[in-house]
Amino acid sequence: MTESITPEEEAAIMDMLVQRANDRKRRQNKPESYGRGNRYDYAGAKDVIASGRKICNTCKLEKSLSEFYKAKNHPTGVMSECKSCNSIKSGARRYGNPAKTQATDRIRHYKRKYGMSDEEARNLVLDRVGLCEICREFKPLLVDHSHDTNKIRGRICFHCNCMLGFAKDNKDTLCSALDYLDRNSDG
Repeated sequence: MTESITPEEEAAIMDMLVQRANDRKRRQNKPESYGRGNRYDYAGAKDVIASGRKICNTCKLEKSLSEFYKAKNHPTGVMSECKSCNSIKSGARRYGNPAKTQATDRIRHYKRKYGMSDEEARNLVLDRVGLCEICREFKPLLVDHSHDTNKIRGRICFHCNCMLGFAKDNKDTLCSALDYLDRNSDG
């Protein structure tokens, strides 16, 4: 059963997270004794696994291991903070600045899907409005890519992207559509 967190406990957790962030900033200028080193090497891991319970590093409550996200590189096999605390932390980060979060997600998507460098992906995200390469209108642009090779072909507007998608990137279909328009123009 999941323990519910009261608003007071949530506020206390947020205060702890802010304190941790400030501590982390201070540690960045400290000597190597603060390095990662043997960060996860501790003797209590076997006891935690055997008991099936663990204390969350953030809220300090003892909870079942099922209330922690999995972490392969941790001796206990789970993260050091519970799902509730992790959710609050993630929510504060994501909803504190939604525009930044959306841009970061888009950059990560471009890097993962198209194998772009960080700089290329950032430039695509920052330059979202421009001249469509098909209709030559100034509009918000999307990244057009080949579904066969997954390589970027260019940047086009939403309507032109839909047109290519509905034609299934088939040149013959697009040429037939052009012939159709020529034959049936009011001209």
